[in-house]
Amino acid sequence: MKKYCIDCGKGVSFYSIRCKSCENKTRKQSKKTRIKCAVAKTGNLNPNYGKRKSEMSSWKGGKIIRGGYIYIYCIDHPYKVWGRYVLEHRLVMEKHIRRYLKPEEIVHHINGIKDDNRIENLKLCKNESEHSKIHNPFKKRLKLKCKYCGKTIYRLKSRTKNINNYFCNFKCQINYRNIYRDKLGRYIKYV
Repeated sequence: MKKYCIDCGKGVSFYSIRCKSCENKTRKQSKKTRIKCAVAKTGNLNPNYGKRKSEMSSWKGGKIIRGGYIYIYCIDHPYKVWGRYVLEHRLVMEKHIRRYLKPEEIVHHINGIKDDNRIENLKLCKNESEHSKIHNPFKKRLKLKCKYCGKTIYRLKSRTKNINNYFCNFKCQINYRNIYRDKLGRYIKYV
C-alpha cells in the first residue's frame, strides 16, 4: 500500500503523513528563532513604535463591537467602560438630550437591533425597572400590600407563591418574623 503526502500528494514512507519538504514548512520554530522574531517586533524595530493610536496600522477609527453593541473610543467621558470606551447608543442619546446620562438610566433599542443607533430607534428609561416593563409587557403585576408596613408593592404573578415576596424589603420581612416567634425564640409558621 502506497501512502501520499497530505499537503502536496507526493509519495511518502509508510510511517509519515508528509514528505520532507512539507514537513520542514510545518515544523515549529526553534526557541532561538522565536526569540529572534520577538526581538524584531519590539522597540524601534516595531512599525508602530512611537505612533499614536490613530496612526497605528491596526486602528479602526476607535470603534469596537462587543456583544452586538458598538463602543466608541472617548477619553474624556465621565461614564466610560474598559478604560476609554462608551456605548454608541448612550452617546447618541446624550447628544439628543444635551446632557450626560446618569449611570442608572438605560437606553432601549425599540426594534431590538443592538447596532441600530438612530435616535428614532432609541428610548430613554429612568431605571432598570422601567426597562424591564418594556421587555415584559404581558407579564401581569399584582398590586399587593406589604404584610408588615402596609406599603403598596407590585409583584409578578409568578413570584407571589413565595411568602418572602409579600414584603417591600428585607427589614420588613425580619420585623414581621420577630412578631411571630414563640416563647423559646422559634419561628411560628406565619400566614
